[in-house]
Amino acid sequence: MKRILSLLMICAMLFSLIACNSDIKSGKIEFSENEETNTSTEEKTEQKIPLNEYERAIWYGFLPDDLKGTEPDTTIVTWKQYCTMLRHMIELYDESKLDEWDRLTVDVKDEPMLRDGALLCLLFAAKTSDFLVYNRGYDSRFEATNLDNAAWDYPILGWDTPVKILDEEDNNHLGISVRFCARRVSCITLEPLLNDINGDGDLHVNDELTLRDAMISVTRLYESNEEVALNTAEKLFELVKDNKDIKEIIEQAEIKKHEILNSETSIVKGDTYIPGETYIGTAYYISNNGNDESDGKSPETAWETIERLASVEFERGDIIFFERGGVWRKVQMPDSVRGTEGITLSAYGEGEKPKLLGSPENGTGAEKWSLHYEGENGEKIWKFYKEMTDCPAIVLEGEEVFKRDLAYWDGSQYLCIEDFTIPYLVETYMKNREFFVELPYIQSPVDENDKSSSDKLGRSFDVDANSNPLTGDLFVRCDEGNPGELYKAVEFVAKYAAFDGMANYTTLDNLSFGYSTGTIASGYYEGVSSDYVTIQNCEVSWNGGALKWFGVNQNAASFGHAELCGGGINVNGSYETVQNCYVHHTFQEGICLETFSGDPEPCEGTIIRDNVIEYCLFGLGAANWEEDENSKHILKDICIENNYSLYSGFESFYNYPSLVKGEEYGEIHWPTKIGYVMIDAGAFSASRGGENYNITGNTFAFSVSQLIQHSEMEQPSLVNYEGNVYAVLPGFAYSSKINNDFGVLDVERDATNAIKNMLGDDSAFIIDFE
Repeated sequence: MKRILSLLMICAMLFSLIACNSDIKSGKIEFSENEETNTSTEEKTEQKIPLNEYERAIWYGFLPDDLKGTEPDTTIVTWKQYCTMLRHMIELYDESKLDEWDRLTVDVKDEPMLRDGALLCLLFAAKTSDFLVYNRGYDSRFEATNLDNAAWDYPILGWDTPVKILDEEDNNHLGISVRFCARRVSCITLEPLLNDINGDGDLHVNDELTLRDAMISVTRLYESNEEVALNTAEKLFELVKDNKDIKEIIEQAEIKKHEILNSETSIVKGDTYIPGETYIGTAYYISNNGNDESDGKSPETAWETIERLASVEFERGDIIFFERGGVWRKVQMPDSVRGTEGITLSAYGEGEKPKLLGSPENGTGAEKWSLHYEGENGEKIWKFYKEMTDCPAIVLEGEEVFKRDLAYWDGSQYLCIEDFTIPYLVETYMKNREFFVELPYIQSPVDENDKSSSDKLGRSFDVDANSNPLTGDLFVRCDEGNPGELYKAVEFVAKYAAFDGMANYTTLDNLSFGYSTGTIASGYYEGVSSDYVTIQNCEVSWNGGALKWFGVNQNAASFGHAELCGGGINVNGSYETVQNCYVHHTFQEGICLETFSGDPEPCEGTIIRDNVIEYCLFGLGAANWEEDENSKHILKDICIENNYSLYSGFESFYNYPSLVKGEEYGEIHWPTKIGYVMIDAGAFSASRGGENYNITGNTFAFSVSQLIQHSEMEQPSLVNYEGNVYAVLPGFAYSSKINNDFGVLDVERDATNAIKNMLGDDSAFIIDFE
């Protein structure tokens, strides 16, 4: 997918205007709806996508011919018509799955259906489309649904076909259908598949199914797939990108990004150590043209490799300068650097920021790829010339990507995700522009007291994962030809953690980190949370997505057989500063402050400001993951200001299921986590709140999914939102509130309710689309 950086930057509007008016301000842009007619693929390319879910269903082509021109609120849908709608949806998503659906519905009757029938059809259509997994936490909203009056008489979908979700397996299809339709939601509206009509928590299963409800439910099932939602979001963006106000703020944001990418080194030697401003010790230099036999103490006698740093005994106040324009690969900063309190890493010379990359090499060159398999229909699978580590993505010329295909490792072989009885073969299952790495994972130690660590394979932090990661053959399906010939740059997001964990008072300045599965983080060093860390003027890109573990046995697999992790910049201590950084294309967070049970209380004094964050799974985050009632463990004196969190979820090459399917290991499937700003998520202790916790002057714009996700707290006012800019795509949610189990308590699409009532930002500037 081509990057559209120049189009997607959203900058803060005139903050002076925001500050001088305490009322919520809105810039309204109106749109007209499309006509209610089905359109061909060719016609769709010339028509704008509708904003309304019902109209969008027609635009997608879900409306059966015999229902064209009928009144949506009074027309009652038949079983045959509804199954035809779902057939159109399956055909649009994956035509190869049509035969299965046609066999299932071959005897469907042309008789009026009730809403209970719609629930069952949605369940089995999801099963046919491989959508049969929850993508939202527990939702008690539909507990009021009364099944006593259900028909219990269905012309298709017999009782002899058990359906299994997570660890639930039930022939009572209606019961499991209700649970599924409550916990499988549209990634765009965050609404469940079937409305509860009156907002009373009852799905009214014995009511007749209207055409409008039927079409909307099919649209929501289709848009519950994260890749579909992303494509839809991109089309909706086309409706607003040419607005003059949007163009103006795009231009201002581009200026900020250019400023970050071209920032000069301003750290100088001084008498007092001030993180991010001065150093007081020895300066060391590293250059691609250096020599490890030199003393490293001047640009003329610079060292060449990062490995040379392992033999140096650094002292507080020392600094390491990397030459601008240089590139270092398979970077894993040694303990001699990460463990030194008060050390600084920065840049010298002219040109681009020095690049510290996880990618072991540029994979361009025809000689690096051999044709492994060629199919009858033009399928071409290529094998890389050397073994590779865990690799979430291959990035082509800094823009397009090959996505990783995933299979389940059972300890001796790979099995298909959809059916653990079928061996996985790249020749059979890998799609075009996907790749696969055959890693021989080994079993991790089992801790009987830690359920989350037992019965797993290949945990990312075991078996010397950083210094000696597992490797295996890498295969790419590229039907267009040899990828080494097609692309000038082929970079691998590889399992080398450039700078994960550091001592107190560490400063990272004017560096470019990328192509690593490891988060660039202060985190912990030797089990102790790091404080007074400064990360500034840096670029972090194409990061995260490591495969953390597989379940070992079938019981573990039924809970959740794989977990992915890793993101951009993550800080965990107090008095930390992340400023003037450009972060883009990360698996999880762009920039996130997190504190956990057992960390020092409170977590205080951290500043996140003047950063540009885009194309990350979620842009900004600030979360206290305290599991116990602890009124002292709070986020205190937190400043999140003047950041741009833009296009979360867009262009994310990680937008596929995380395969986390279990109650024990987190039932949240990534679709409802993509594209948002996460504030105090995971409120295990709803009373903890915060003190002097300010979110001010930021721009939150155009996410796939809701714009702001925040936790249920007894005192939400303890988080102070003030003077932020908010802009959502047409039809998307402004905010959602979650409970302790990530169940969605409230979704808000009305700007005033979301920003004023939910967040309390009375001085916000809202860019609203109608």
